[in-house]
Amino acid sequence: MTEAPLPSPAFPAGNSPRTLFLLSLIPSGGETSGDLRRPRHEDAHNAAILTLRRGLRIFSSPEFQKKGALSREEFEKTLKEPLPDLPEIVTEPLGKPNFRDPSLPCFSFAHSGNLVFLGIADCPLGVDAERVTAGRNLDGISKRFYSPEEQNYLKEAETPSVMTERFFELWTLREAAGKLTGAGIQDFEKTRVIPGSGRLSVAGKEMRAFSGKVLLCDDIWYLAAALSAGKPSSICPPPELITASSESFSLVSWKLWTKDS
Repeated sequence: MTEAPLPSPAFPAGNSPRTLFLLSLIPSGGETSGDLRRPRHEDAHNAAILTLRRGLRIFSSPEFQKKGALSREEFEKTLKEPLPDLPEIVTEPLGKPNFRDPSLPCFSFAHSGNLVFLGIADCPLGVDAERVTAGRNLDGISKRFYSPEEQNYLKEAETPSVMTERFFELWTLREAAGKLTGAGIQDFEKTRVIPGSGRLSVAGKEMRAFSGKVLLCDDIWYLAAALSAGKPSSICPPPELITASSESFSLVSWKLWTKDS
């Protein structure tokens, strides 16, 4: 089968970049068969690449280019179309990947357990995904990395399970911001997340951020995305979260996190 060509998207005017968030599932196999949380490294890599190719096909579709969104009918259509070859990817000095062709969109993806989370946009972005798990030294980690406001947010949780979820909500926001800057965890000391006001900044520079909570196979994942372009209010409500797998995802929440002053 001949690979389909990938049209170059035209950048929109103003402060409303097109943004696509895509979820897919990593198939289990080999010695990890039956354990959805621990797919093989090869399977995880292949699923991430496939998700990126599918995301590019959706992002480059005429409907998405025009509206910044995709109808379910058009989405089903893209799943049947040949996927484009993956354009050349280069790595920035701090490790952040991008397409070499500057006319192509920016992207970021993460995988946690058997879940792949991809973000594609007309502006630089970073995304993260974490499966909520208990039994880790969350208190010690939060004291090391989190600001006083974030630690208070955890202490105010009504139950230990809510506290654990809040920990991962904050962690994914920080990781997404670190992926946006390219510095990763090295920027954690410069990152400020203020839950009460919904503000997120790195080294004093505010970012637009989204946070989501997803249920799959009785597990909870937190998702986060940080974008550098435009004012926080220029996309509200947050862009639609699309699932590219046949499995049933339940989206509990998906909200704009950063607010105007």
